[in-house]
Amino acid sequence: KRLIAYSSISQMGYIVMGIGVALYLGYIGAMGYTGALYHIINHALFKSLLFMVAGVVYFHTREADMTRLGGLWRKLPLTATVCLIASLGISGVPLFNGYVSKTILHHGIVEAYEYKHFSFRYAEMIFFVVSAGTTCLYIKMFYYVFLRKMPKRFESIKPEYNCLDTALVAVAVLIVAIGMFPGYILDTLIVPALRSTTYDPAFIDSYVLGMRVFTASDVWIMVPIIAGGFLIFLLGKKFRLFQLRIPAWFRLEPILFFPANLTLRLACRAVHGKQCPLTEEERRRLELKDHARTGFLERFIIATSFFNRRYETTIIRSDAFIYTGAITVILLMMVLLGIL
Repeated sequence: KRLIAYSSISQMGYIVMGIGVALYLGYIGAMGYTGALYHIINHALFKSLLFMVAGVVYFHTREADMTRLGGLWRKLPLTATVCLIASLGISGVPLFNGYVSKTILHHGIVEAYEYKHFSFRYAEMIFFVVSAGTTCLYIKMFYYVFLRKMPKRFESIKPEYNCLDTALVAVAVLIVAIGMFPGYILDTLIVPALRSTTYDPAFIDSYVLGMRVFTASDVWIMVPIIAGGFLIFLLGKKFRLFQLRIPAWFRLEPILFFPANLTLRLACRAVHGKQCPLTEEERRRLELKDHARTGFLERFIIATSFFNRRYETTIIRSDAFIYTGAITVILLMMVLLGIL
């Protein structure tokens, strides 16, 4: 689930990039905006399906660590199939939905550096690298969960098909249908939305309406991206790069929370004196030793709770007084108006 969630950051990057290109090109920026809208739809589909797959895998295995899984395609063939479809979609493989929106976004980048500024060539390079990285992520996930040797403790799993599986199949069918027939969403949903904006109507009719995305040049662009994803995966697996972790001292918790924690402790002492109202459990969880169990946000909430304890009763009484007074005034006005 963490891998799927982290990849949403890069997918939001595609969308923001499309919007940025559209804003930069202005009156003729419909292509970037089209790609952004299309990718929002596509991301909702393949990312929802990937999270559902994670739920199915956890339901059958009670295991959340992909490095402890493997071989589940034998036990969960339907889940493996829809996971493969979603992975192909998010990787931008032709005939799946992600290919369509990524191709349109690439057209937007090309227009940006052809019409405006050469620096968008660098944006195109970043686009290729990030796309290869996305492909690598989902090759890794599919390999670790479904392909490699199955641990013995999962050999007793028996697939159970029920009506809930229709959700998986339905989303997978949409991913394939959009990939094979991209013009339906483009012409019936996105183009009408574009016409309601200030983009050049002639540009929309000439370049967006009825756009062809399965040209030879567009399809061949995906070949080095997919090959690059496989290469990154093979290198990462061979040299154990996937096991690398950021050092604890370089994480945000000690960098950001230590000065914030110190400031809040001083504030607590200023408000309450030496008797800062924190329990032993809260004090223990505020320590900077265990980053895995207590995150930055939780520590911040605990550390600021003393403000609530100091002023909560006063605030509640003040609110009650204000509301009671307001209601009393309203009732008196109603009575006076009724008399008059």
